[in-house]
Amino acid sequence: MRRIVVAAAFLAAIGSGAALAQGGPPGSPSWEDTVIMASPSGSVTQRKITDKAMMDMVMRGATPLRPGTMVMVHGGKMYTIPDRRMSNGRMLAEEIMRTLQ
Repeated sequence: MRRIVVAAAFLAAIGSGAALAQGGPPGSPSWEDTVIMASPSGSVTQRKITDKAMMDMVMRGATPLRPGTMVMVHGGKMYTIPDRRMSNGRMLAEEIMRTLQ
């Protein structure tokens, strides 16, 4: 259950913008050039990258997340999980958030 809470906290930080001092929604200018890091221990931090050389290095090999992508910490590793419709007709992300209420 802790792993789901960690993933939900990460998603909430990304989805709401509450973790960012700038506070804008994802995709807004305030999120531009911000890296979000989640450790296996569950801590989530964000930093603005201002150095162009560092940004170029960070973006090398980067791939965009698809809408609805979740992040899960399990067995000391981090995984991305695409949102998908489950057999009950609900989306996986919706089910996870429902179980946390």
